[in-house]
Amino acid sequence: MGGGGFSMEPDNPLLDAYACALTGKSAPRVCFVGTAGFDSPYYAERFHAAWKRFTPHTSTLNLVSGGGGDPREVLLAQDLIYVGGGNTVNLMKVWQAAGVDAVMREGYERGIVLAGISAGSICWFEQALTDSLTPDLTPMSCLGILKGSNCVHYDGEPNRRPRFHQEVSAGRMLPGIACDDGVAAHFVDDALAAVVSSRPAARAYRVGREGGKAVESEILPRYLGGAFTDGPAVTVLRRACLADVPGIVAAYQASVRAITAKDYSVEQVSAWTARIAAAQTAADLAYQIAHEAVWVAEVGGNIEGFAHFRTPADIHPAAYVHALYLTPTAAGRGLGRRLMALLEEHAVALGFTRLGLHSSRTARGFYEALGYAAAGNELLHYVQDVGLPCQPMAKDLPRAPG
Repeated sequence: MGGGGFSMEPDNPLLDAYACALTGKSAPRVCFVGTAGFDSPYYAERFHAAWKRFTPHTSTLNLVSGGGGDPREVLLAQDLIYVGGGNTVNLMKVWQAAGVDAVMREGYERGIVLAGISAGSICWFEQALTDSLTPDLTPMSCLGILKGSNCVHYDGEPNRRPRFHQEVSAGRMLPGIACDDGVAAHFVDDALAAVVSSRPAARAYRVGREGGKAVESEILPRYLGGAFTDGPAVTVLRRACLADVPGIVAAYQASVRAITAKDYSVEQVSAWTARIAAAQTAADLAYQIAHEAVWVAEVGGNIEGFAHFRTPADIHPAAYVHALYLTPTAAGRGLGRRLMALLEEHAVALGFTRLGLHSSRTARGFYEALGYAAAGNELLHYVQDVGLPCQPMAKDLPRAPG
């Protein structure tokens, strides 16, 4: 998976459901291997909570922290092995030291389904790009169970595509396959058998080398929505990608025009929507998606809301809800609560114990119902020299388990 699954799309089970179905069993034995995430107990808990919808037989193999039994015995007893994301260099070192690299190859030969996201995707190939060595993306060698190279988060991180092209062009990386967030490449007996997606617009690409230049060809995935959902109006909450920027801007404008108008003057709403329409807003959103944390609410394939989490230094150690907007189509359906739950979960996972925000007059009652309280006097947020009243609010969060 180039990106997606339970950790990036907690309300979108399509890719995980597809992987589970490959076992051909109604209640398969599935093991989560979180080596790349340093055996984070929180990561494992999220896996088990998400996968209990598919099977009661889930387990965890901890290779960094220890525990979970003999690796070979545990892994070869599974129908599916799911490798989490994180630090690929750490994953390779630990697997090699424990002999798990050989066990994974043996499991592949036995027909065990091998799956994973990000580091858990690139680890199976001969080569991959990683940011685990340095802040810059660099090539590294991996298991080589699958031939060629692999690039993940192809649309979700703006530097992935150009760097992959650069390395393939220079001959430092083998030709390979690249996957957008929400896309999975399915290999059988070393050959690409299918490409599937959890997002209608997501794509995969073959990237080769001709005449000293990288050549990219698009692969249209099979969208899984018709196979595992109730129909075209399915609601999905997922991490945003760069392709979502126009949809987010449109949802943002619709929300301000239709929902906040009852609490703000025509002049205030006009200034607010003009700010949203400015090119800088799209640029800001692209940066936020690439470097911070943005979720979208997608209804029937359309973006009907979004939420943005950030950790500005001036309010540390409190995390901050920078934005939460829903269109009239999405309002009143519980999506705001679900988005806030994702932001709170994200803050707890990062070790924050307090989450702050600046609420519009319209949303104050919504936040109060979720346990947020005023944290100071009402302020004026200026947009195009027009003051918009907002209320600072905050909520204490529980500590992350473990």
